[in-house]
Amino acid sequence: MRFEGLRSPAGTLGPPLTLHLRDAQKPDLQGSKIPAGATDGSVVWIRLNKVPVMGRLVVLQRHRGMASNYDCGIGCECPANFTAVSVAPAAWAMLVNDLKPFLSNEVDTDCNSAKFYYDVTTGAGWLSNLVSVATVDNLLHKGQVKGQGGGSAGISADWTGIRYTLNHITDECDEIVVGKRGSGTDNVVSITGPQTVWWFNGVLPTGYATSIQLTAYPAGQSQYTWAFSAGSNKASFNGQNGNTINLTGSALSATQGDVKVKVTVKFSDNSTKTSSDYAITVRGPKKLLAGSKFHSPNDDFGYDTLISYGMRDNLDAAMPSTIAFTEQWTTPIDNNPYPTNNWGWPTAHGDSTSTSELFDHITGPGLGNIPPPNPTPTFNIPPGTTEVQRRGQEWRVGSTVPSSGARVQTDTMQRFTDHGDNTGITSPAP
Repeated sequence: MRFEGLRSPAGTLGPPLTLHLRDAQKPDLQGSKIPAGATDGSVVWIRLNKVPVMGRLVVLQRHRGMASNYDCGIGCECPANFTAVSVAPAAWAMLVNDLKPFLSNEVDTDCNSAKFYYDVTTGAGWLSNLVSVATVDNLLHKGQVKGQGGGSAGISADWTGIRYTLNHITDECDEIVVGKRGSGTDNVVSITGPQTVWWFNGVLPTGYATSIQLTAYPAGQSQYTWAFSAGSNKASFNGQNGNTINLTGSALSATQGDVKVKVTVKFSDNSTKTSSDYAITVRGPKKLLAGSKFHSPNDDFGYDTLISYGMRDNLDAAMPSTIAFTEQWTTPIDNNPYPTNNWGWPTAHGDSTSTSELFDHITGPGLGNIPPPNPTPTFNIPPGTTEVQRRGQEWRVGSTVPSSGARVQTDTMQRFTDHGDNTGITSPAP
């Protein structure tokens, strides 16, 4: 059949249906369109549900009236049989909360194995086999799928149709009602895993997740490509295995969730889908909050001074579980305040705390030292002002080994004849 020269039959308005479908570029039930430049093709008629069908093609020429008139009956003794239900798309990738309408067609096959399609989207019964991944509307918006969580869900459409068998006794076509199910796949791309990773400047204290594993869904696909959308200077990937990958911190977050990662999933048909950003916070010790100072006498060292500090992370929260800390000296001993002293200087040491609070414990030298300490440490109330010596000090969290862990404070430790003190405090400490 050629399209040129076709005219509307007498008594009708508008172009013939074939031209209308071509010019409007309206798809059929399978999504196919007549090419806009097509000039010839063919027409197939089918009858359903025992409805008699006669097809007729009329070609008109203006100067000759009806030039040709063709008609044909149906070659099959019975109508086309209901053979399948198709669901389209066969596979689709979306994100959580995305919507996608799925369509369903009745597939009928005639005695010549020709297939014909009938839209049954609004009449079919829709079902998702995994509602934690995707749900499908079976009421108001039939076939509309919504992503709920990472993974793959089967989206099914149930429909009943008629199969025909020629009764050779009656020469009638007997009917059998049959039900069939068609299905497609909805792939919801997402990332799951912890959203906090801890960083202690290279040390790995127990009780804190210094490496986290992220998982991309759906699993079992062709390829997973991970990338940072933000914060690549604060974290890094390592140890990818299939749809999982490890992430470690390398610097503290400035705000919660400022490290953002995404994954692009490649499917077996070579299509790809990129996830939404997955927010991660790199947490770690940031500063010390100065608290109370306690001075008391000590029979062995003359006096005790306890200076309390509260540990805080970069979100200004207390450390959530037991954590180690340590001090270290950053300058030589300064004996200028009392040049003739023989006190020496204590060794840096570390400890751990379960309360997110640490104490700097300062004492005088041992009263039993030989030779005896000069000057003699003696507790007084109120504390005096005679300074003996001083030294630069830093505090780190995450380890009991001096110079290891995240530095949170620098100060100057002072030893007086009757008490100790910290001055020149800088926290956070660069």
